[in-house]
Amino acid sequence: MGIDTYYLAKQNVEGVGGIFILNRLQTAESSGGGKALLGSVVKENKAPFHKDYPVPLTMFAPRVLINELTNRKDELGIDGDVTVRQDIASGHEKIKIEKNNSFSLGLGPFPSIPVNGKFQIDYSKMKSIDITYGDGTYYEYIPQGYMGMLYESLDGEPTQKMGGTILKKNAFISLIWLAKEWTIKFESDSTFDFGVDAQISAFNDDDAVSGKVKIKKESEFSLEATVSGDTYYLVGLMSTRWSNLKMS
Repeated sequence: MGIDTYYLAKQNVEGVGGIFILNRLQTAESSGGGKALLGSVVKENKAPFHKDYPVPLTMFAPRVLINELTNRKDELGIDGDVTVRQDIASGHEKIKIEKNNSFSLGLGPFPSIPVNGKFQIDYSKMKSIDITYGDGTYYEYIPQGYMGMLYESLDGEPTQKMGGTILKKNAFISLIWLAKEWTIKFESDSTFDFGVDAQISAFNDDDAVSGKVKIKKESEFSLEATVSGDTYYLVGLMSTRWSNLKMS
């Protein structure tokens, strides 16, 4: 599987940095994914013609680095929680993905929605994708300083429980982005095919969708999907290489 199996794009988010935007979403409460990915060791794939990217599947016990930090809080002088949550005001987090930044090519499912059904989009005709996140959106992350202190206390040598040499050669998830409400606007550089209206109706009437997502045609050149409900999804993440924690 390639980078487009997991991600739509890597976007620079102001004040945060480069975040991978998921194409294949995970529910926040997934036992081995979602929120459990934060602090987990993941494989870092080398992608020809693309950026290196983390595979969003934990290689060891979920949150193993959070557990290690928690167990060493007194030793490292950490007060309070070892992760930080940052709530985002509704509508204040928006991203725009231009065609040349998208990992998706050719036909594929509608981007970044939790239930894809059988709706297909031709990414070769993509002009841009705009995503606006709604109420309840937040980031949770491990402060880099905490991980830097852990790295120094271990002289850069993670324990076997943390992943040992495997962690040294790969990465861990340092930030997760979770949302329950958002809209995605897909803008095409040409008009949609004649059958798109029937495809929209079939998608919206699909029992598997169950009202979680609604798609509408805004114009002959743009489609918009709205995600709503109480279920949180992992919509983006950031990874950090263990080797990059060296502070001097």
